[in-house]
Order: sequence, then structure tokens, then C-alpha cells
Amino acid sequence: MTQQKDKPPGIRIGIFLMMFGFGFTLTMIAPMLPMIVDEFNLNLTQGSMFTVFMNVGGIIGVALAGWLSGKSPKRLLFLTSFCLLILGMFGAGFASGFYYLISLFFVMGLTSRVMDTLSNPIITENYPVSSGRQLNILHMSISLGGLSGPVTLRLLMELKVPWQNTFWYLCGLCFVLFTAGLFLVRGCRDYVGHEISTGMEGTNKPVETRILLAAGFMILFYSGHQIILNSFSSMFMEKVFFISPLPASMATTLFWAGMAISRFGASRIVTAANARYLVGGGAFAGCLALMASIFSPNPWLSIALLAATGVFTGAIIPILIFSVTMRRPKQAGQITSKLYLFSMVGSMTFPWISGRIADLWKFRAGMAVSVAALFIVLALTHAAIPRKNF
Repeated sequence: MTQQKDKPPGIRIGIFLMMFGFGFTLTMIAPMLPMIVDEFNLNLTQGSMFTVFMNVGGIIGVALAGWLSGKSPKRLLFLTSFCLLILGMFGAGFASGFYYLISLFFVMGLTSRVMDTLSNPIITENYPVSSGRQLNILHMSISLGGLSGPVTLRLLMELKVPWQNTFWYLCGLCFVLFTAGLFLVRGCRDYVGHEISTGMEGTNKPVETRILLAAGFMILFYSGHQIILNSFSSMFMEKVFFISPLPASMATTLFWAGMAISRFGASRIVTAANARYLVGGGAFAGCLALMASIFSPNPWLSIALLAATGVFTGAIIPILIFSVTMRRPKQAGQITSKLYLFSMVGSMTFPWISGRIADLWKFRAGMAVSVAALFIVLALTHAAIPRKNF
């Protein structure tokens, strides 16, 4: 086993830039959905199918990433996936029918989730000493992209740019980020069949099945909670509070701003000793804030409470990944891919469940599914993050 130090900052900056572009794709559906629903004459259940197909592709992408990460250089897989994601967005700009568009969402879901899955072990392998901090900054970069997307796309729509054309603007942004990132990650360390040491005592033992399952289900329900807010928060503000589209898009933007703040804060304070308490406390406070947001009688209070939900819960996923992989850096790719399969199942199913309940019992009931999912995250914290290192 060889002792390794953190790589220079250029590699992580390149990954962070490209994952900022990925963050844009996570929230692009929220501002577009009302116009897509109107153009294709869809109900909420049908409208949720864009997110469902994106996440069906995501499941396949995560499985591919897990299978290939031990056989091929992760950097090459990551960069190839980003290229294909850009091409998918370019094709979406020519959308002329419902089935054509959801097929491209499938492609974008597959390629983006290969990126998402592999970005975590790339950071862990190149920054083994500071992996806890760097993983949180990685996810903060995604959050910054996520919060920028809704307002940027909504501003384009306010300028009468057709929603199809916004895919081309997003495609151009991602191409610029890809070009910069490609230059920065040239010296990327990529362990295929090698061992590394973080400077702390490591282990070759696999993660206990009970811990991996608890962490997986925790990610499943967290992803379900998050994707509901990504997909429907802007539309919720428009339909329930009757506010105009631009301020309505602030609901999604400020939720992601809260998550960015959460992840930056966690990057400064997270340790193996406090990870469990940060996750459990955040999930508890997030449940309360989100419940109050959904049933608030005032739109501005509702938006503020959505932002607070992001602050309380945003760091849950990076802290959980850090906790499970911190003593197993050479297994990080396989562990992360297994956990992200659970994430994709949650992201695929919860928009449909929420949309169906909203069609049957109104929008507030559909959004309350997000609260229930977050409560289950809280309940699983003890099992997924034990008191002692495992």
C-alpha cells in the first residue's frame, strides 16, 4: 500500500466546474414543466414522466458506472458522459413531440448520473486526506448549479425565448465548462487495480450489509424528497399561491441556495465523530421547516421555509458518502455506485407518486410526500451512521 497526498487544487476545480453544469440539469425541469405541460396538454401525472424517464436512464447510468469504474479510467468515463449529456441537451432543443422529448430525458439522465456517480470516487482518490471537505464542496458546486438553473431559465422565458431554445443555452454553458474542466483534470489520479492510503488506518473489509442497506434506503428517501421539490416547487407556488412564474421559480432557487450553504458549512466542520449528529439534526429540523412551508398561508413565508429546508438538509448526502467511504477509499467507486442505485429508484418513483397524489387530493397533499420521505431519512440515521467507525 502506498502513502498518498492530496493532488494540487486544479483537478478538483475542474471537476467542480463541470459538476456545476450538471447541477443546472437537475433543476431545469422545474421552470420548464408548466410550459411543457400546457404545450403537450398533460396532467401532473403525465408531466412527472419527464423526471421518471430521466431517472430510469439514471439507474442504468449508475449501474454502468459501478460496472466500468474498476475496469476503465474514471476520468475518461466522466468526460465521455459529459460530452454525451451536452449532445442530449442539443437534441432536446429540436423537441417536437412528447415521446421524442422524454427519450432525450432518458439519455440525459443516463449520462448525467454516470458523471454524478464517478465524481465522488474521483475526488476521494485524488484528495484522500481532505475527502470529507472536498466531497461537501463537490456537492456544493452541484447546488450552485441547481440554484442558478431555475432563475436563469425563467429569465430566458420572460424574454420570450422558447423553452426548447433554453436547452441550447444550457448546452453552450456546459460546453464552456467542459472545455475548462478538460484542461484542468489532465493530471487526475485514477486508481484501476491499485491501493491507496489516506494516512489513516484503512480496511479491505466490505461495508457491512446492514449499514450499506440502511445508507442506501436513506439516500433513496432523501432523493425522493429532493426530486419532488426540484420538479414541483415552482409549479406549486404558481398553482397554489397564484404568483407569477419568475418569483415562483425563486422557490427552487432558494431551496438550492440553502443546500449550497449547508454543504459549504459542513465542509468546514464535518468529522467522523459528528457526522451522525449533523445528519440526524438536519433531517429533524428539515422535516419541521418543510411541513410549515407546504401548509403556510403565505407564499413568501413558504419560499423562505423552503430555503431553510435546504440549509438543514443539503449536506446529508455528502456526509453520508463520506461516512461510508472514508476508511475504504479504493472501494469508493463501487460503494458510491451501489448507493446511487438507491438514489435513482427514489428519483424515478417519487415524482410519479407525488403527482398522482396531487391529482387525487390537491397539490399540498402531493408535496407532503416530500415531508414523509424526509422523516424516514431521520429514522434511518442511527442504522446508517453508527457511533463508531465501521
